Amino acid sequence: MMKKGTLFVALFTLLMVGACKGSEMQAGAEWLREPDLENVQSENILDIPQTDIYEVTASKVNLAFSALEETSIAKLTPESAIGFTGHYYTCPPNKQPYLVRAVYGHAGTGAFSLKRLEDDLLILHQSLGHSTIYQKTALVVNLDYEPDQVFIRVKIAE
Repeated sequence: MMKKGTLFVALFTLLMVGACKGSEMQAGAEWLREPDLENVQSENILDIPQTDIYEVTASKVNLAFSALEETSIAKLTPESAIGFTGHYYTCPPNKQPYLVRAVYGHAGTGAFSLKRLEDDLLILHQSLGHSTIYQKTALVVNLDYEPDQVFIRVKIAE
């Protein structure tokens, strides 16, 4: 009788841990937003240089989430951008730093790429993996325009 009870508790614990992990991994899904590319001319899709994209440091992610609670993008000062990213951050004189929401799939096998879609911004994370997961994060991006909307996509290739 004791073994059945122990087995039940162990099985229940494993199921609960799996359920919690599953919901944790999908926590970024509510930030995903697909752009309507049907009306965007290809000449109006421009790459944002990798040198203008900075990931917010792990110790500042919760602070970034607070700043992005009600909006997907926030204008920053160069000093606050350094605070979110580190001393290596730089911003060219003709650009403005922005804090933006981002979502990634498998961090170790992927990378962010950003594109200007006319007056909007697309944040795309592409990675390899055997499951679909979403994790919230934030980026600091130097832009020479103020985006009207931010779109966020995650692609995972198996």
